[in-house]
Amino acid sequence: MGSALLMRTGDAIDWQEVRKVEVEPRQYLLTLHRKSGSPFLLFYPPEHFATVREIVQAQTALRW
Repeated sequence: MGSALLMRTGDAIDWQEVRKVEVEPRQYLLTLHRKSGSPFLLFYPPEHFATVREIVQAQTALRW
């Protein structure tokens, strides 16, 4: 099964708007909290989770 990103039509990630990232490694979930609006929930299979986590960390410049 592939990765999935569920969002409303027209939504996009503005990396500068992300103020906090929560990591749930057992659930392979990243929650991106934005300065405004609802958070993005990113679910990925185990084989992609570490890569996606590195990409999100590089794009947001946040440490967690």
